[in-house]
Amino acid sequence: MKRQYTGKESARPRRPGRKSPPPPAIMHGPDETLEGALILDEARSGLGTLLWQSLHDVILWASVPPGERRGLFRPESVRRRLAALVSLKVDPALEVALTSLAALVDDPAAVRPEAVGAVCLQIARWAEGQGMTATALAFAQGAALAAPTDATAGFLAGQLARRTGENARAETWLRRTIVLGRRNGDRLSLFQACLALGEMHAERGDTATAHALYLRALRGSRRSGFRDIKAQALYNLFRLTAATGPIEEADTYARSALHAHGRRHPRIPTVARDVARFWLEQGRFDEALTVLRLLLPYARRPEDRIGVLGAIARAAAAAGNEEVFEETAREEWQLLQRSPQDHLPARGVLDLAYGAAELRRWESAGRAAQLALDTALRCGDGEAAAGAEALLHSVWTQVGGIQWQVQATAS
Repeated sequence: MKRQYTGKESARPRRPGRKSPPPPAIMHGPDETLEGALILDEARSGLGTLLWQSLHDVILWASVPPGERRGLFRPESVRRRLAALVSLKVDPALEVALTSLAALVDDPAAVRPEAVGAVCLQIARWAEGQGMTATALAFAQGAALAAPTDATAGFLAGQLARRTGENARAETWLRRTIVLGRRNGDRLSLFQACLALGEMHAERGDTATAHALYLRALRGSRRSGFRDIKAQALYNLFRLTAATGPIEEADTYARSALHAHGRRHPRIPTVARDVARFWLEQGRFDEALTVLRLLLPYARRPEDRIGVLGAIARAAAAAGNEEVFEETAREEWQLLQRSPQDHLPARGVLDLAYGAAELRRWESAGRAAQLALDTALRCGDGEAAAGAEALLHSVWTQVGGIQWQVQATAS
C-alpha cells in the first residue's frame, strides 16, 4: 500500500561528510530586469557599459563548470575590451582591476576563482568609494559567484544591500555568510554577519533573535580575539537591553561596552553619549557626569557641544554640583547665542532647562525650556517638545505663569 505523506516525516538522511549547499541569495532587486542593470544608471557613459560587460563576463564564467570554460569567449573579445578601456582613461586603480578581468576573457580556463573574486571585490570597493552603491553591490555579488566559498564577498553584498534598503536581499546574503563563515573557518565574516543580521532583527522588533545573534558574536569574538567585534556586540546588547530590560543587565553591558571601546576608539563618542543618556534617565547622575566630561573634548561642532554641555548641566545640577553647572551653563548660553537657530539640538537645550529647574533657577529654566520647545517644533522632535511643554508648565506653576510670561516677553 502506498504510504501517504503527512508532513511529519524526517528528511532523507545525508551521506556522512556530505555538506548541504549554503542558502541561496537574492541576486537582483525589484528595479532590475537583469543582474547589474543599475550599473548603467549610475555610470551613464562608456564606463558603465564596460563595467556591465565585465560583470557579465564574470557571471557567465562562474556559471560554467571549470572543465568547460576553454573557448568560452571569442578571441577578439579581449582586444576590444582593452581598446575600450584605454579610450576611457579611467581611474588607475579601476583600470588595473578591469585589465585583470580582461585576462578572464583571454584565457578563461586558466584563471583561478580566488583571483576573479579578489578583483571583483576591488571593483566593488572602488565603486563604494565613488558612491555607486548599486555597482558595488553587483560586483560584490560577482565576487561571491566567482568564489562561492568566500564569505567575505557575501558579507559585503549583504551590507551594501542593507544600504540600498533591500532588506530581503541583505538578509539572504548575511545568512549565506554565516553558513560559509562557519563552514570555512572565516570567523571574522561569520561574527560580522551575526551583528548585521541581529541589527536587522532588532529594527523589525524581533528582539529575541537579535539578542541571540549578538550573544553569538560576543562569545565567538572573545574566543577568537576580535576586539572590535566584541566591543560592537556589547554596545548592541546594551542598546537592546536598555530598551527592553532588564535594567541591571543593560547597566552591565553599558560598563562593558565603555571598557571594550576605550577612549581612543572612533566609536567612543557615540557609545559614551548613549551610556550617559541611559544613566541620566536612570538617575545615576554622578556616573553620567563622569562619562559626559570625558566626552566633551570629542564634541567639536557647536551643535554637538551644545548637546553634551546640556547633559553635563543636567547631571551636575542633579548631583548637587552647582559649580560645574554654572560653568557649563555659561558656556552653553554663549554657544546658543552664536549658533543658527536651525541647528540647535532640542534635547541639549532641554537638558539645560532641566538642570536649571533642579536648582530652582526658574527664569533660566523657563528661557531654556521655551527655546527647547521652539527648536523641537521646528525640527519635528515630538518627544523633546512634550518634555519642554511639561517643564514650562511646571515653571509657570512655580513662579506664577502670567507674570513670568510677561517678564520673559519684555526681556
